[in-house]
Amino acid sequence: MSRGRFDSADAFEIRMPHPDLERSNARAIACAVPQTASDLVLLDRFDYADAFQIALPRGTGIAADDWARQMFTPRGRVQRALAGAWNAVMGLEPPPGGSATGPFRLVSATFESAILIGDGERYRVRLAVLVGRDRLTLATFVQSRARVWHELLRGILVGHRRVAPILLARAVGAKTRGSQVVHG
Repeated sequence: MSRGRFDSADAFEIRMPHPDLERSNARAIACAVPQTASDLVLLDRFDYADAFQIALPRGTGIAADDWARQMFTPRGRVQRALAGAWNAVMGLEPPPGGSATGPFRLVSATFESAILIGDGERYRVRLAVLVGRDRLTLATFVQSRARVWHELLRGILVGHRRVAPILLARAVGAKTRGSQVVHG
């Protein structure tokens, strides 16, 4: 499997001034794409891949598909508007029935991993949400369907590298208030 030339090699932290995050002290950082994630998405090639991880409080006990729903299901008017704009840029088609999580379809889930896919005429997106004993990882894989979309991907990735850590941090903040686990 080849890694795209747009891999995120810069490790950085994003600290968001959100009340849930203040209580949980959650920070997401860039990390190497786990081989487990690459093996799970089963793409023969991709133009871009990255991963971000965040520490989880001990004993969190939340399954990967629950984390995925928390990250990718827009809540509120502002999040729905931002998700709509992202969907328009990416050109992903709505998932055909089944397990829709935002613009993605959940295709595989165990406690430790959830694989989501989004397809459209511009891009194929594969997401792997991995739950470890003490961390949550989000790996993203993107294939462009034509050269013009490959070039546009460069601009999209600037936003992606800022939003992905925020999604992780907000999910952890919402699901673990301080060290209390919030189910549901």
